[in-house]
Amino acid sequence: KHMIILERVFDFYCGTTSNGRLLLSGFIRLAQDYDMLPTFLSRKELKGIYSNNDSQGTGLQYASFVCALAEIAVVALSKPMFAHLYSSKISKVNVLLNMWGVADATKLAEIQEKRSQWAK
Repeated sequence: KHMIILERVFDFYCGTTSNGRLLLSGFIRLAQDYDMLPTFLSRKELKGIYSNNDSQGTGLQYASFVCALAEIAVVALSKPMFAHLYSSKISKVNVLLNMWGVADATKLAEIQEKRSQWAK
C-alpha cells in the first residue's frame, strides 16, 4: 500500500552520491525532518537502529530501510508513555506511516521544498 511513497522517501534521503544506499547522515536527516529525532528517539537510539539494519556497514538498501522504519516505530512507541496507546507492532508502524507522515506524499513534498530553499 505504501511502497511507492516509501521508495520516494528512500530515494530522496539517499541523495545522488550514495549508490542507492541510505547513509547514516540521510537516516538522521529523515528522523529530524519527520520529528522523530529528538521527539521520540535519542540520537544514540537512532544510530543503534541504523547499525542493526546495516549489517555490511555500507549503508541501508531499500529492504533494510523499511525494516529500520519499523524498528523506529517499535522502539519509540514501546516506551512507557506510549506503550499503553499502541499495543501491537502493526499499530506502532501505522503511527509512523500515517500520523508521523512518513507515507504521506504531501509531507514529503513539503520537506523537499523546504530543503531546496535551504540549498539556495
